[in-house]
Amino acid sequence: MPNELAHLYRLRHLSVEFNDFKGEIPSRMGLLSKLQYLSLSGSVPSSIFNISTLQGIYLTENKLSGLVPSIIFNMFSLEVIDLYTNELSGELPEDIFNHLPKLQRLDVSYNQFDGKISSTLFKCKQLQIVSLSVNRFTGNIRLKIGDLIMLTVLDLNNNSIGGTIPSTLFKCKQLQILSLSVNRFMGRVTLEIENLTMLTKLYLDYNNFEEIGDLIMLTGLYLYNNCIGGLSENPLNGVPPSSIGNLSTSLQEHYIDNCNIKGSLPRDIGNLSNLMTLSLYLNELDGPIPTTVRRLHKLQALHLFNNRLEGPIPSDLCHLESLFTLYLGGNELSGPILACVNNLTFLRYLYLDFTQLTSTIPLSLWSLTNILEVQLSSNYLSGPLSLEIGNLKVLRVLDLSRNQLFGQIPATICGLKDLANLSLANNKFEGPIPESFDELVSLEFLDLSSNNLSGEIPTSLEALSYLKYLNVSFKRLGGKIPVGGPFVHFFAASLMSNYGLCGAPRFQVPP
Repeated sequence: MPNELAHLYRLRHLSVEFNDFKGEIPSRMGLLSKLQYLSLSGSVPSSIFNISTLQGIYLTENKLSGLVPSIIFNMFSLEVIDLYTNELSGELPEDIFNHLPKLQRLDVSYNQFDGKISSTLFKCKQLQIVSLSVNRFTGNIRLKIGDLIMLTVLDLNNNSIGGTIPSTLFKCKQLQILSLSVNRFMGRVTLEIENLTMLTKLYLDYNNFEEIGDLIMLTGLYLYNNCIGGLSENPLNGVPPSSIGNLSTSLQEHYIDNCNIKGSLPRDIGNLSNLMTLSLYLNELDGPIPTTVRRLHKLQALHLFNNRLEGPIPSDLCHLESLFTLYLGGNELSGPILACVNNLTFLRYLYLDFTQLTSTIPLSLWSLTNILEVQLSSNYLSGPLSLEIGNLKVLRVLDLSRNQLFGQIPATICGLKDLANLSLANNKFEGPIPESFDELVSLEFLDLSSNNLSGEIPTSLEALSYLKYLNVSFKRLGGKIPVGGPFVHFFAASLMSNYGLCGAPRFQVPP
């Protein structure tokens, strides 16, 4: 970096980060007496900290290590301190924020700081953004947090901070984003949270909260992996499923996963007209999926898997034309797959596995030409596979295992060039393995076990260079086992109980 930069005496903004400069940053940079904002990568000359006009210092991804350079925190003029993503460690000294009355933004996230949060931080009354995330801070949130009345963002996620949320936090009425995820918080989030009328994003996941107050203004709610109890023992005061419809109609993202929630989904869920993601998986929800979901016209992701939901899949879901992911597996749903599923033209991921679905796979499913993954395993589906399966040209995963499907494997399936995972195991398919399987050029996983397939293993499978897993056990196959291509890596476990096979000794069959 040229020394001549120091001659730019009127320079106010300087950003030289993310370059490939060699050598040290010139110490003469400290002569830039009008400099207000500085963004650097590389070793930082101490003369920089003599610039009394400096308002913002950005040392992001600068490989700073060891204890925090305390000289930064003695600059009366600073409004922004950004030390994001370095290797700084140790405790922040108790008096470190005593000389920063103008500080508005503090970001020391993605470092290795530990110990308690310094109480002098709360003397910086102009603070608007505080990010201490992804460190090793401990202790509690100090009561003095309520003094930061200008605060809009508080991000403490991924630390070891515990205790309860102090009621003084709810004095920060400008707060828009509150992230306390992946800590050790516990207890109740009291009704005083209603005071945070500007709050739009709330992240409380991976803690031990037991009760959450009304959340009227949110656009994003993230509560997964807490220890929230059932409705009768620990009412959720406005959090699903008791009165989900009371949440803000501005709510766009709703995550309450793995929280031990019990009860049924209320009809009021249809009130959340701007909802784009509804995720309540790994709970104990029961009863039917309410028909009012049809009013969630903006919904893109519906994740209700691993609950106890029952009854048929409501045809009202076919009105959700923006739906991108539909995960309903691991429930007690019954009846057929919706014939109107072809209305969901934006659908890319369909997971209906481990339920109790019956009847045949509707022909309309094979018209979802942009779908990427179809998981229908472990149901009671019957009938043959349609030739129209070949329409799914971009399909990557197809799992139809553990059903009662029969007939021959349609040759049109071999046109799915992007298919990486195919499982037809534990069905009643018969006839030969299609010779044209070698056209499945992306295939990595193939399970055809426990069917009534017969004939030889096609030598064309030797062309499947990406194939890592093969299971054709428990069939009526015969003839010589291929030895080239991926078969070099396969052993007897891939071919068990096919008594007509012969080949290399490693397959434990006759020569």
